[in-house]
Amino acid sequence: PPPPPPPLFHAEDGIRDCDVCLVGSEMCIRDSVLINIIFLWLVVTLGITYQRWREAVSKRKELEDIISSINTDVLIVVDRNGKIIMCNDSVQELFGYQVNEVINQQISLLYSESHAEPLKGIEVSAKLEKDGFYIETVTGRKKNNDIIPIELVTYKRKNYAGAVLLLRDITERKKAEEKLEKYKNQLETLVNKRTGDLLTRNKQLQEEINVRKQSNEELSKTKDYLDNIIESSLDPVVIVDINGCIERVNDSFLKMLDYTKEEVIGKHTTEFSPSVEGPYASTTGRTIEITQDFIKQSKEMLAKLFEEGKVYNWERYFMRKDQKVVPVESNIVFLFDSEENMIGGFGILRDITERRKADEESTEARIFLQNIFETTADGIMVTDDQGCIVKINRAIENMLGYSEDELTGKYTTEL
Repeated sequence: PPPPPPPLFHAEDGIRDCDVCLVGSEMCIRDSVLINIIFLWLVVTLGITYQRWREAVSKRKELEDIISSINTDVLIVVDRNGKIIMCNDSVQELFGYQVNEVINQQISLLYSESHAEPLKGIEVSAKLEKDGFYIETVTGRKKNNDIIPIELVTYKRKNYAGAVLLLRDITERKKAEEKLEKYKNQLETLVNKRTGDLLTRNKQLQEEINVRKQSNEELSKTKDYLDNIIESSLDPVVIVDINGCIERVNDSFLKMLDYTKEEVIGKHTTEFSPSVEGPYASTTGRTIEITQDFIKQSKEMLAKLFEEGKVYNWERYFMRKDQKVVPVESNIVFLFDSEENMIGGFGILRDITERRKADEESTEARIFLQNIFETTADGIMVTDDQGCIVKINRAIENMLGYSEDELTGKYTTEL
């Protein structure tokens, strides 16, 4: 049987059962309010969280749309088995597939994996483990089976199995690279041809240099030889330029005029010749007279030199440093280049002072003997080897009564 109901009133504590019921009712009300408050807080929290999630999804969608609008690269997420679990809208533009057509499909649907070989796979895995990404070129296949070159960038998913793939169409780049390679090959061909031409030209230049070097050596030897001849020549030598200015002389020239090389180089030859009429002291020991006829004759010889390019045995005078004139016999020729252009002159001089002295002494002796021949009281007759009279003196004319003209050519036997 059920136990009897508790008494409403306990005499020991003086509390009634109705009071206990009233207190319990108040506690139930408080608990219910607290529960309602907690529930309301949870609802509000969930609402706020849901709203933020919606905003995040919206922003993510907006970001994906922006990325898709400004970037044509295909972004794909695959699991560890190579199954596509996420893809952006660019897959349609690049491969011709809708997003829902590639989701849950193998990645081989879009391209042929170049790392299917074990060794290549090991290399890719090591690269991903080290750098976190791997870049390679693969062959893409569109929905219509067109083949396109694809640049594949593989990113390792941290804390997740699988990878993130970025696929980029590099058709234009390939075309540009092929065109660049073509231009490069053309340039290399041109460079090789040009290099060959340069090598050939360098070889020719080297040969020309060797020939020129040999010619220069021979020319140097010839020059040294000619220098030796010029310097060792006993006759004075003078070389002038096209204007008649002295470029070179030898020691004999300097000794003849008693000048130093510095005093004559660059000066005109006329500065060393008497050009004014009058008496001049000579190295022969006599005074000579420069007349107008002599100056005229010198001008005629110069005209002949310019007309014929050479003149020989021209007797003239040079002025020594002490202002004495030196009688000289000149042989002068003009110098010409390979194009027959006159470039200067070359003269060989000969000091004829001693010859002039000898001529003067001979003339004096002849005059002296002639005076004796003419003034002697004895008759003198000169004949040739046949006995014919060639000359008689005045004494014979007086002795025989014949003139010199009447006896010249007659045999002595006729007398």
